[in-house]
Amino acid sequence: MDRRLLRALAFVGLTLGIHAVLFSLYVRLVAPDHQAIRTERAVLEAPRVLDLLIVGDSHPRTALVPHLMGPGVANAAVGGEHYLKIWYRLRALIEAGDKEVGAVLLPLDASSFSSWHAENFAPEYVWGRYVDFFEVGAVRGKPRAYTARWVKAHLFPYAGELRTLNQIRTRRYGFGNVLPEGRFGGHSVRDRLVLARASAWDHFHDVELIDPGLLWAFHQILSWASASEIRVVLVSFPITGAYDRWSERVGAWDRVREEVIAPILADGEHLYIDDHDRFFGHDELFSDAHHLNGVGRSLYSRTLRRRLVLEGILPR
Repeated sequence: MDRRLLRALAFVGLTLGIHAVLFSLYVRLVAPDHQAIRTERAVLEAPRVLDLLIVGDSHPRTALVPHLMGPGVANAAVGGEHYLKIWYRLRALIEAGDKEVGAVLLPLDASSFSSWHAENFAPEYVWGRYVDFFEVGAVRGKPRAYTARWVKAHLFPYAGELRTLNQIRTRRYGFGNVLPEGRFGGHSVRDRLVLARASAWDHFHDVELIDPGLLWAFHQILSWASASEIRVVLVSFPITGAYDRWSERVGAWDRVREEVIAPILADGEHLYIDDHDRFFGHDELFSDAHHLNGVGRSLYSRTLRRRLVLEGILPR
């Protein structure tokens, strides 16, 4: 055999071997530890019949304690899980475990439709387990970009993943286990205003307040739930007054109320609970400008449970 061909074959074999090792190491590091996969396992291990399945981003994750709400409640929310992720993952959670779910709870906040993180699907290996990147690419009019995401998710998940590896090392973001326990109220009034503005800046500065892809996914969820005879509970979670002032100032709440909430209320099929101002003036219940701490989490879990019992979502 030609020596050059032998060298080429050896190079290809070495490259494939290195790829296989990197792929295997990456999967072993990421798969067991990401919140999306951990909460998926927890839901699959939960009773087959659930009164309420909680999904969504860091607001329901940090605000609701399942065991304080009832034995038939599971919280599968993951920080950064926007509606496009929810649309695909919610169905996977229910169908993979052959679950019978009475209702699903989703966040509906001023920032829920903001494009600030609408393109975030990192790590692609994790979200590629659920998300149909080809469909998202077609919806967004970016087929090439989302084909590249599919390739990364399924063929080269380790590429460009130093950020993910650092998150694993520091136990942060999707790889953290600890819910926030800080006291936002412990800061001075001035510092709280500054911190609230910084959070609002991240969510609302130079973004689309209503991202078309997120809005599409939101309506897909509602339509699917209706067809599946699953009730939808939409909650505007408690935030601080300081953060609310900034979200009102940029017009985020006005857009969400007019374009999303008003049609839902007019339709009457789904339940909307507006608790965004429930703890105004009680910054001691928050870990930061828009996440509850342990005390706030316990209080709000019991408060929301009472409301859901009255609405017939949860049993007495």
